[in-house]
Amino acid sequence: ADDLRLTDEFREVWWRRIRQFRDDEERAARHLATVLDVDPVALGFVGEAEFGVTYEGDLIAEWVSEAAFYADLAAEPTLAEWLDGWDDLGDRRRTNLLAGLRAFLERCPACDADLQQVENVRQSCCTTDLVSVSVDCESCGARVFSGSYR
Repeated sequence: ADDLRLTDEFREVWWRRIRQFRDDEERAARHLATVLDVDPVALGFVGEAEFGVTYEGDLIAEWVSEAAFYADLAAEPTLAEWLDGWDDLGDRRRTNLLAGLRAFLERCPACDADLQQVENVRQSCCTTDLVSVSVDCESCGARVFSGSYR
């Protein structure tokens, strides 16, 4: 009962935007250019398993997968609508929130297949166990989220 969950409405809006950006690369580039305040023509996308964004040919950002990129790109305007003060948060805080939100995805942003959550526990004699968590798509091989907690 104490688990964090997304509201159905938020999830639906987020997922609609994921599909829109995934299915229209120009739309994705225009939105990213607006966020970064740069010319969309100078942006480029590279890779799939490891995904990057270039600006004027230089790599400026990387994600663990194309699926993670589309999830973050779609979450940004969604959180801006739902979270008062989103624009006042620093870049690092917004980036961390976007990445953490991916843990709540149930379907792959790249191929729509179900995602699998995998937890690995590394036990320690002297400290609290470290639990590594990943959210992966078995269908297309995309890693959507990875993190750890004690």
